[in-house]
Amino acid sequence: MSEGWIKIHRRLIDWEWFNDINTCHLFFYLILKANYKDKSWRGILIKRGQLVTSFQSLSEAMPLSIQQIRTCLGRLKSTGEVTSKPTNKFTILTIEKYNDYQSDDEEVTSTATFNQQTNNIQSTTTKERKKERKKETKEKLPLPDWLPKQDWNDYLDMRELKNKYPTDRAKQMVITKLDKLKKQRHCPSKVLQKSIVNNWTDVFATKESKQETTRDDLIDFRDTDEYKELANGT
Repeated sequence: MSEGWIKIHRRLIDWEWFNDINTCHLFFYLILKANYKDKSWRGILIKRGQLVTSFQSLSEAMPLSIQQIRTCLGRLKSTGEVTSKPTNKFTILTIEKYNDYQSDDEEVTSTATFNQQTNNIQSTTTKERKKERKKETKEKLPLPDWLPKQDWNDYLDMRELKNKYPTDRAKQMVITKLDKLKKQRHCPSKVLQKSIVNNWTDVFATKESKQETTRDDLIDFRDTDEYKELANGT
């Protein structure tokens, strides 16, 4: 019984017998000597939190007389800390709240670890599902040829970091607005990049004039139905 350890809670300083040195000393000794699990002794089951002892053996183990042991045990019994079952040769003492004082740390730790692992798995699974859904959404939504894919994905990533990832409907609305700005000869790439830099969830026309539009943008504009209608005079 000399191996292992016990727990002592800080609330013990508020215990009514804490300042009674002999009673407190005896109580600590009983906790140290009590069974931490059920055991059989001479055909008798000694349960967790119990110990077989006698006034004589307690007196020999501690610097207290038999009378002092009797007095201290009487105090512990009066407050329900300890109960006793005497026989002709020995006494079985029971620490009534042993499980409160000495909970099974291995079981508690195991349960806490299991719960933590379960929470981590659930959290990881949820995050993975969200990422998978967003990946599927990116791949599912058809993008027009004129829309720069890299800038578009960067824009979506920025929205995700702001916890404002757009729905399919919201994405389509942004693309429609980009198409309108493109027809006004604003570069879609520059529009998206400006929103990314400024952390804007929406897209806006750039301040550059139409004369500053690049040749590539003009080529894109000529591919539109609006340009073809103007060219045919309709």
